[in-house]
Amino acid sequence: MDWLRIFFDPACPACARPVAGAGVFCTACAQAQQTLAPPYCRSCGIPVRQGGFCGRCLQDPPPFAAAVSALPFEGPVAHAIRRGKYGPVPWVFGRLGKLLAPLLLAAGPGWVVPVPCTPAAWKKRGFSPVMQMCRAACRELPARDWPLSPVLLRRDGRGPQAFLRGEERRHLSCSEFSMRTSVAGQRVLLVDDVMTTGATARAAARALQNAAEVVVVALCRTL
Repeated sequence: MDWLRIFFDPACPACARPVAGAGVFCTACAQAQQTLAPPYCRSCGIPVRQGGFCGRCLQDPPPFAAAVSALPFEGPVAHAIRRGKYGPVPWVFGRLGKLLAPLLLAAGPGWVVPVPCTPAAWKKRGFSPVMQMCRAACRELPARDWPLSPVLLRRDGRGPQAFLRGEERRHLSCSEFSMRTSVAGQRVLLVDDVMTTGATARAAARALQNAAEVVVVALCRTL
């Protein structure tokens, strides 16, 4: 038996079993994880039956250029995110950053701006899940092209997003966000772990309104 592998193999963020090779999940979790299949809405990135735009984006175009995601928020990745947030288990998001890096690469160069957590969430966990994920992802990309830029701040509002109803999410305002520094003229990759109704992305994108372009990059999205 290889004792070094027992102690030094990375752990699966979903189930904590050892991971062999360069993958993020263990073999069982990797096989159980679904991916998102095209076609996608050209604005918000949600899977649609035909190409073009979803009904919501036709009625209410978002304040960002596009949104991309890698995985549906279900199965092992959903378990990993919940485990990381409510454990809390900070290293989970470092592992998930390896899944975020290809999304950033495909989105193209730009300032990598994490959606911040509220002060209350920071006080409870002691870390920002999205920041942890972005740090890990950016370590795998050229810093000059994908600079990590935590320019957004967030105020305490209506409580954790996971516990808000859909209607409450949709009424999030850009006033819940402020900026440390200007992003004027910059291309921004606005990063979140999960995109649900898109309300958080819309509110944060409006706060970044002087950017040259805002592209939302979410690791997962609900369907």
